[in-house]
Amino acid sequence: GIVASWSWTFDGGTPATSTDQFPSVNFSLPGTHSVSLQVVTEGGNTYDLSATDLVLIAPSPAAGFSSSVDSLTVDFTNSSTNYNNLQWDFGDGNTSNAADPQHEYHQAGTYTVTLTTYGDCGVDVATQDVTIGPFVPVAKFGVNIVSGCTPLTVTFTDESGNQPTDWAWSFPGGDPATSTEQNPTVTYNNPGSFDVELTASNAAGSGQSMAAGLITVSESPVANFTSTLNGPQVQFLNTPVLGGSYAWDFGDGETATISDPQYTYAASGTYTVVLTVTNNCGNATYSEDITIADFLPVAAFNADITIGCAPLTVAYSDQSIGQPIAWSWAFPGGNPVTSFEQNIAVTYDIAGTYNTTLTVNNVWGSAQITQTDLITVNTTPTADFDFSVNGTDVSFANNSTNATTYEWAFNDGSGNISSEINPTYTFPGSGTYEVVLNATNDCGTTTYMTNVVISATAPTAAFTLNQTQGCAPFEVQYTDESEGEPTSWAWEFPGGNPTSSTLQNPTVIYDVPGVYSATLTATNSGGTSEVTQTDVVTVGSLPTAAYAFTVNEVEVTFSNTSENATTYSWDFGDGTTGTEPDAQHSYASNGNYTVVLTATNACGSTTFEQEIVISVAAPAANFTSSQSEGCAPLEVTFADQSAGTVTGWAWSFPGGTPATSTEQNPTVTYSSPGTYDVGLTVTGPGGDDTSVSSGLVVVANLPVANFTSTNTP
Repeated sequence: GIVASWSWTFDGGTPATSTDQFPSVNFSLPGTHSVSLQVVTEGGNTYDLSATDLVLIAPSPAAGFSSSVDSLTVDFTNSSTNYNNLQWDFGDGNTSNAADPQHEYHQAGTYTVTLTTYGDCGVDVATQDVTIGPFVPVAKFGVNIVSGCTPLTVTFTDESGNQPTDWAWSFPGGDPATSTEQNPTVTYNNPGSFDVELTASNAAGSGQSMAAGLITVSESPVANFTSTLNGPQVQFLNTPVLGGSYAWDFGDGETATISDPQYTYAASGTYTVVLTVTNNCGNATYSEDITIADFLPVAAFNADITIGCAPLTVAYSDQSIGQPIAWSWAFPGGNPVTSFEQNIAVTYDIAGTYNTTLTVNNVWGSAQITQTDLITVNTTPTADFDFSVNGTDVSFANNSTNATTYEWAFNDGSGNISSEINPTYTFPGSGTYEVVLNATNDCGTTTYMTNVVISATAPTAAFTLNQTQGCAPFEVQYTDESEGEPTSWAWEFPGGNPTSSTLQNPTVIYDVPGVYSATLTATNSGGTSEVTQTDVVTVGSLPTAAYAFTVNEVEVTFSNTSENATTYSWDFGDGTTGTEPDAQHSYASNGNYTVVLTATNACGSTTFEQEIVISVAAPAANFTSSQSEGCAPLEVTFADQSAGTVTGWAWSFPGGTPATSTEQNPTVTYSSPGTYDVGLTVTGPGGDDTSVSSGLVVVANLPVANFTSTNTP
């Protein structure tokens, strides 16, 4: 048609409106934009056209990310938008195209991480510095030498990890004793074993490494000794003791290699004693003359055997020093009892423990030695025993002496033997049995034998019950099942009525609940036998029903305090029930309710009831809305803000969809313009309350454009 005017509207455009026929518009915000055009013809007719989402403006990419550092590992989280592709540069020469990469760095430092995003409308870059470390150093060091002779020079080399910046060395006994150099050199001028400690530090902290006794410094040996004389015996004391090995020459052809020897000379005289000390730094020698004056002898002897069986023959050998010329022996209990020979054999015929004494003489005097309880003489054992019979069971009491092992033979045809000291043995039945005991020690074996007579067999007690569980009063029939023909019975029934009986098959009544044992002793001429069945009878009773409760508005918590029950039944007084031990119940309204608990076990049921009072105030209705005005269609969400205990909601939305609701927080759509009321009625155990908000929701419509005109040519 013939258009007289144009009226454009551009959502998000600049300009937002235009009356040009062919306008040019700049859209600066990403998204979709609507365009509408209204034209008026020369004849005065109006025509409208709208194009929804006609223009699509794509957004430019926006790069962004965050990072999380864990030691050398960094997790990157990409927060970029509006991109198609991306590339990471981790600042250490490595890259990635992953959306959320994880990257591991190889050393501490600060790295500039770059994320480049590529989209349909351009490229965007985000950068961020990531700091790795520093890490606490791990102290470690090396050494060029660990042992040597004074003066010993040692070079220490730092081998610590995690890039320390400071070093603190400790060298006890060294020169210098401390150092802050990275690789110090230390001289040890004195012998000994020395520790070394290094503390390596940087901005993150410090680490330590200590080597105990790492450095061993030896000194050239020094030979010297002192001596203490006691007759022909000399105690040598090596001074100083510097370690290494020792070689002694006592000047009489004898030598030693220990540090501080004690040496006894065989004759008087002057002897040149030489000590040679050797270590890895060399050797040194020191000598001194030792004069041994005339001395009394030193008595000593040994015996070729000190323990054995009679007759025991012992060969004595003189070991005295000091050039003895006469010997005098005393052998109490021996044969001979005395002797003047230097070496002699003595025989002991009687068991016992004996001393031996030797007196020796030389030209300067005499000396004596006694070895107490030196000789022990044993003999063969004696065998003997007693016994007691209980039916076919026989207990043996060993009365043997001087024996170390035993062997019993019961000779009942079974071939059974025993090595116990005091055995108990069960024979197969009546009869006479020849029992033999062999008692043995290192000197031989002796035998004792006697007859054991078994005249009868003792019974074996046993019994049964007709029933083992029931409710008080509980009656039990006991039946004797003993073997071996008992002639009398002795029953014990703790807690029963009667508590004891001598009947063969008694009846017992238990009046008190509990768990009970029963014992039967069966007797005949061969002996007795007893059997106990522990906790064989269980007597129950009716349960005791009880409960406590707490009330929280309409919620009641019941705590079951019943005793001796296995099942439970609740009647909450409002037509509902339950079977759990401890119950929780919610009442729908105020009132007085009689709650009954029934407790049950195998013996029956008991009940317990209490009155529960529910008194809750009525709720106060109140609500809010997400918005109260807007253009149709208008969606409004209503939020219940009522006070008190609420169990139900009734909403009224005139003009809304839905028009009513029982939800707590409903959402309503208003499709037609207008002003609308909203009402809420809330219900609880204490009653109900209503709140109405008049004209709360105002719904507007699009404006209607119209006009008239009068033409004056």
